[in-house]
Amino acid sequence: PEQATVREIYEEIGIHIEIQDLNPLTFVSVTYADFHIILLCFHCEKWTGEPVAREGQEGIDWVKPEDLKKYPMREANVRLIPILESRAKEIDPN
Repeated sequence: PEQATVREIYEEIGIHIEIQDLNPLTFVSVTYADFHIILLCFHCEKWTGEPVAREGQEGIDWVKPEDLKKYPMREANVRLIPILESRAKEIDPN
């Protein structure tokens, strides 16, 4: 999973991450009508390069976890938001 994450992040937004800089955070498991998905979520604070939209995305925004609800996303991603909000409060309680 770590190798796939590093590869996909580079392919999609062009930044380089070292596997040892990924820390497992959580996962979600969701069954949709036609498939089942398990999303693995990693925490990473160190990378090289500047993120750019490389896969047809409209752009890249840096947002606080509580602002993620403003963006359209599938249920599996929505389930990660409370976890990200909680983690952000642990890192910066103010």
